[in-house]
Amino acid sequence: MWKVGYAHMPASLVVVVVLDRFNGRDLPTWPFKITLNSFLSLFTTLTKAAMLVPVCAAISHLQWVWYRGSGKSLYDFYLIDQASRGAWGSVVLLWRFRLQHLVACGAFLVAISALTSPMTQLAIDYAVRNDSTATAVTQIAWDIRYPRDKLETHTNNAMYTATYLDSTGFRLPLPYEKFTARDAIDCPTANCTFSRYQSLGVCMKMADITSHLQVEEIELPEAVERLPTLETPVPDYPVYNVSLPGGFEFTHQSYMTLFTDALMGNDTFAFRNDPMQDARIVSVVVINTVPLIRNETRSRINPEMELEGLEHQATEILFHLCVQSLQTEIVNGIETTKVVESSTEFQSSSPAGRSFIELDCGDIVYNGSYTCTDQPDDWNKTVALKGNGKASSDPARNGEPDVFIANHRAIERLADRIRTELAGLGTVQILPNYPNHKSLNVNAASPNFVNALFRHVLYSFRSLKTPEARPNQLQNIYQNVATSVSVLSVLPHLQRTNRVFELPSFC
Repeated sequence: MWKVGYAHMPASLVVVVVLDRFNGRDLPTWPFKITLNSFLSLFTTLTKAAMLVPVCAAISHLQWVWYRGSGKSLYDFYLIDQASRGAWGSVVLLWRFRLQHLVACGAFLVAISALTSPMTQLAIDYAVRNDSTATAVTQIAWDIRYPRDKLETHTNNAMYTATYLDSTGFRLPLPYEKFTARDAIDCPTANCTFSRYQSLGVCMKMADITSHLQVEEIELPEAVERLPTLETPVPDYPVYNVSLPGGFEFTHQSYMTLFTDALMGNDTFAFRNDPMQDARIVSVVVINTVPLIRNETRSRINPEMELEGLEHQATEILFHLCVQSLQTEIVNGIETTKVVESSTEFQSSSPAGRSFIELDCGDIVYNGSYTCTDQPDDWNKTVALKGNGKASSDPARNGEPDVFIANHRAIERLADRIRTELAGLGTVQILPNYPNHKSLNVNAASPNFVNALFRHVLYSFRSLKTPEARPNQLQNIYQNVATSVSVLSVLPHLQRTNRVFELPSFC
């Protein structure tokens, strides 16, 4: 009898060993379609049966010991006999004897044995874990060359998307995945997590250069010839000539006017000693008026609002090449891509103090020229950037390049298109105590961006009422441009020419 009881020990040991063997691993493939659950059910049943044989025998023996004393009910004999036969009889016995006899210990073991089967099944948790797969891929840009990669083709779409997708009034930048093409990431399941990867992209920096502005107040009629055709001169109101050193200037009379264009050549006001100049694509300057409104409680801009003064503001935005570290995750079919960090570290020493791209374009204010002159002497130049935190001698990690290259001609064409899309002049005739016109007049090759910059950033009700919010909105609209160009201008052509790496993920 006791030999049968000892059999529960090796059976229990087998259960422990098997569970430990497959803990955190793939499910076993056994013959006859035996699963881990069926194995566990069989051996726990054997263990329970082997353990209960001596227990039930002991309970049966104790029913005779119970009658050594006097005054025992015959019903107790029946209860002890039932307890030796199953869990329900043991429960009734426990209620009857209330732990007043040793037989209650055996009854307790028989009673709890009924719970072993469901409890042991609950011991197995089939957790869903990601597995590495080569069928889920994302794509990166690492080598940009012209004429193979004509980045300017999609720049128009990138500029439009940078403003069209916004729904916050540029209070927040658009996330990276908003611009991702549908075929840029391939995930065979609804859930994929990619290891951090790197791609050549466009980054931006912004700085206030108002201190460089020179504002000259001139009177009519001398100023008529200097006013752009967008404005109709109004007598008895001054005209302002606003300029930056180097010939960057325009003239206006309205209290709501903006002018934006790219800096030519190697000109810069905020980034002269910045190493990012050597990877510069284009530097854009925004000069705008800041009307000082006395009554800030109006719900809309209207002719009756009270103007008590006028200020001018200038901002420089530098767009430059960079290497972006990206983290992509797809959960339930929804993509989330974040730019974890970005860097512009050159593979070798670069020309100090010279911009990689030095534009030479026509004047848009007075000549309406958006044409830029090609620089064929520089077309063979390249810029090579290191990957984030990787030395040039390090081997490529997981098939990923450690050097990212772009040639001059490809980036020159990109800079030309960015300048054309961003540059322009916009004005609404707003003057103190004057029957003003609310219509926006725009002089731009592509009025979409200038319109958004005017209406939703510089002269939205929020920015007029809360001027301190304007720099953040300005930062966000140009950050959208940088992100949009990175995704929509760079990657599409590289996909067609197979100049991308496919990085595996975990799904």
